[in-house]
Amino acid sequence: MNGKSVKSKSAWADPADAQPWTPEMFERAEIAHNGIVIQPATGTIKRRGRPRSADRKIQVSVRLKPDVLAALKSTGDGWQGVMNEILERWAKRQMKVAAGDAPRTVASSRKHGA
Repeated sequence: MNGKSVKSKSAWADPADAQPWTPEMFERAEIAHNGIVIQPATGTIKRRGRPRSADRKIQVSVRLKPDVLAALKSTGDGWQGVMNEILERWAKRQMKVAAGDAPRTVASSRKHGA
């Protein structure tokens, strides 16, 4: 054999066999004339993928030490969620410290960015 496989063609579909449009379909359809939209489509346009969360996350890029990344990844699938939980707990403690509700610790009194 020469490497190319013989593929069968898909069955031809006759456009005349299509279901007729209903008045409701015409109401929701986009109407355009010469490329100019006269009436935009309404009603049935759906976004693909997962629905947006009210508490959606923001993508960021973070540089971590290799041992820290290895420890996070060792927790298995969902290690990014584990990292998020750790950071959430840290942020809540920081807010309490800033409000004067919690004692300052060595880690929370350190200046970051050095």
